[in-house]
Amino acid sequence: MQLPEALQHFPEPTLIVVGDHIHTKFWIARDTILEEADAYILPREHLSDNETSHGNANVGQPYTIPVKDDERLRKYTEEVASRIADFVREGGVTVFHFVMPAEVSGEIIKKLPDDVAKHLKKTIDANLGHASITEAVERVVEALPFAD
Repeated sequence: MQLPEALQHFPEPTLIVVGDHIHTKFWIARDTILEEADAYILPREHLSDNETSHGNANVGQPYTIPVKDDERLRKYTEEVASRIADFVREGGVTVFHFVMPAEVSGEIIKKLPDDVAKHLKKTIDANLGHASITEAVERVVEALPFAD
């Protein structure tokens, strides 16, 4: 998509990681263009057919089991960190920003290799996973220092 002129502040390939504790979208901004490059949704945990309760009305149907929040967050943040590393190492991204709750981005940062973490420029504490991407980009642009 074409970025509005007021949001065209990305002279180098920039990854904008927007999400919450379950959903993440990876956007690449460069000059006047913004493109969704990837998305990740934490899959639900299911029981195998052998573990499914036979007393259940849905015999043979897997059902969702609760996953402890810390285990779910660990899996989620590891996967997001891995994808960011791929964008930096192989995708030509030179800078990246987070737009997500601080507790989530903080856990992702802990899992980033040093050679990738050094490309992180801004972390915006906001839960905009379901907002428009334009709102997330506006937050990034507002946080960036510009030499006019």
